[in-house]
Amino acid sequence: MYQDFNAWPGPTLVQQLHKMAANFPDRPAIVDHNDQLSYAEFNRLSDQVAGQIAGLQPKKGTRIALFIEHSIMQFVGIFGIIKAGCAYVALDTAYPADRLLYILNDAGVSAIVSNTKNLAQAKVLNSEIPVINAEVIENQTVKQLLIPDANDLCAIIYTSGSTGLPKGSWYTHRSLSHFAWRFSKLASIDQHDRVGYFVSISFSAHGMPMLGALMNGAALVLFNLKRESLSAFRNWLTSQKISVALMIPSILRNFTATLNNSHSFPDLRVVMSGGESLFRADVEKLLPHLTDQSIVYHMLASTEAYLTCAFPIKKGDLLVSNSIPIGWDVEGVQTMVMDESGNPCQQGKIGELWLKSAYMAGGYWGESNQGNGAFMAAEGEPELAVFRSSDMGYRQPDGALIMVGRKDNMVKLRGYRIDLREIESVLLELPETREVAVLPKENSMGSKHLVAYVVINEGHKFDEARIKIAVLRMLPDYMVPSFVVQLEALPKSYNGKIDFKQIPDPDWNAIEKVNELIAPVSPTEIKLAEIISRILDVYPVGCDHSIIQLAKDSLKLFVALDEVEKSFGKKLNIDLILAAPTIKRIAAWLDEN
Repeated sequence: MYQDFNAWPGPTLVQQLHKMAANFPDRPAIVDHNDQLSYAEFNRLSDQVAGQIAGLQPKKGTRIALFIEHSIMQFVGIFGIIKAGCAYVALDTAYPADRLLYILNDAGVSAIVSNTKNLAQAKVLNSEIPVINAEVIENQTVKQLLIPDANDLCAIIYTSGSTGLPKGSWYTHRSLSHFAWRFSKLASIDQHDRVGYFVSISFSAHGMPMLGALMNGAALVLFNLKRESLSAFRNWLTSQKISVALMIPSILRNFTATLNNSHSFPDLRVVMSGGESLFRADVEKLLPHLTDQSIVYHMLASTEAYLTCAFPIKKGDLLVSNSIPIGWDVEGVQTMVMDESGNPCQQGKIGELWLKSAYMAGGYWGESNQGNGAFMAAEGEPELAVFRSSDMGYRQPDGALIMVGRKDNMVKLRGYRIDLREIESVLLELPETREVAVLPKENSMGSKHLVAYVVINEGHKFDEARIKIAVLRMLPDYMVPSFVVQLEALPKSYNGKIDFKQIPDPDWNAIEKVNELIAPVSPTEIKLAEIISRILDVYPVGCDHSIIQLAKDSLKLFVALDEVEKSFGKKLNIDLILAAPTIKRIAAWLDEN
């Protein structure tokens, strides 16, 4: 894509996909282990989904929700929606029903595109919204489609909002096409690449690998990190000859921990990392396993502006600081460091990062961009907009940007942007909690975790596992605190507000306390405890220990559950895990079934 454009503007996403299908009809577009679609097949199937949507007689920019799990059909659905002249609203099938329903209502969704596996769940979300099954329309005649223009609405992407509720950033075809172009240009993607895809559709960064591959005739190769182990991920990178991969630092950190001197990735020429703090040690652990020509990019990207800055690193580069810069502006975006009065900061002085571009999100869905909101018009440049990111940073003498944190109480964890108040609001709904505070804390290894501090009401018992389970039922897994710490009272400042600086760190080495350690006895208990101990890196593990409480990182919990399923050859009952997550109960269930 980037090679086709000497100057902007370029084609819309729909126009570019048609071009790729014409130029590379037989090349693989999407690969999922042993299944794949060629560009011709992908183009045809997405046309048929678009035809089904056209039967509903939508207008340009009509919002259509996508409710399909991590699979090839997810992308057939997305491009079917935008080919129909509509805008896609991505829903994660693992989200709680209340969160899904809120997004449907907030976006004003007119229909849902789903598949056979998720059809029943999609229909009960809102019985008044029609549901299209993307898998049963292959023989339907493609109806007359609305041809999207560059300024038409293309997508609404939801993340945690400042009000404690999900907030949708809306994008036009022009903005997403330009993002695809600048991302493709940075990574030099062409039809020979195989781009790894292992993020959730609810993660705003899903557009990077998706558009980076499909707008260039490259192969988009899928892997499910929530269902497969990191060793399988390592083997997949090699066997599938992945050449471009986007890894948030926490995944990168867990991945490099599985490597030894025998592991190398000769095809992996570009690794992009962002969304969290990337450290020198992370890069130094990865580079020895790449080629001399490979590049690691630390980048600044957000739901509101996508890719804005990048810092390239190769073997032999001198990294003088533990913190890796986020680098310099990419084409089409200007980053400004501003003080509290809205004036530019001097070099080396910390300020808020303001982003200026004609190709960002148009704003938050349903909100005006007038006044002092996050989005505003650029003074004297009506074709440009400014986004005040709440990210704080400063410029080095060479002009590269260093990020130092967030201005507000939003945090980034595992690449997701999280509003701590959303978690606090769920915790405060529990009958046992009187006061709560949720903070990001770093352990001695530099890993960031969410820690919830709670003050318990009289007459109620503190139960960390029960609190975690309650949050997991209401919020996505990445918003579940790693630790829940009971305090007699939250420290207060003189003005009566919570004094966050006085809140203590948790005991990072603590595991669930029980009156007496009950050792595993049966062969199943012993084997199960060994798996949990090894993967979660905790010892000892007793029969009454909750695996949810032992897991300080939900990513490791999913890896552990996946290993249990593989070792015992049985699919775990997730309702059992939530209701009674002890070694003893899970072992008994495995024996009974």
